[in-house]
Amino acid sequence: MPFNRQKINRKEKKMNNQEIKTNWKSNLKPTKHFIERYYERVLGKYLHENFHYKKAIKKIFKDMNERLLDREKNILQLFVNPQCDVILPLGGVNEIVIKKGKLITVMN
Repeated sequence: MPFNRQKINRKEKKMNNQEIKTNWKSNLKPTKHFIERYYERVLGKYLHENFHYKKAIKKIFKDMNERLLDREKNILQLFVNPQCDVILPLGGVNEIVIKKGKLITVMN
């Protein structure tokens, strides 16, 4: 039986896409300031002073998952390492500031 390389490449590509969808946020560490600015500038809401940190992060990552393309998620993963200080676009309108592996703020 002949070896079908095309079939294997499709399978690998599908696995990589699934990996991106689940693992893109694994190394992201948002600061309190980032959470507040994301709610304010992207979601158009204000947080209470005593917000639940983990619930807010979960909501932000869910929203980012819907907004970002797989390509943008890959780029985000590349620049999360501790040596990078970078500003990345978010949805064509805003920008995310990443310094030393942490999400710092969202700019308009």
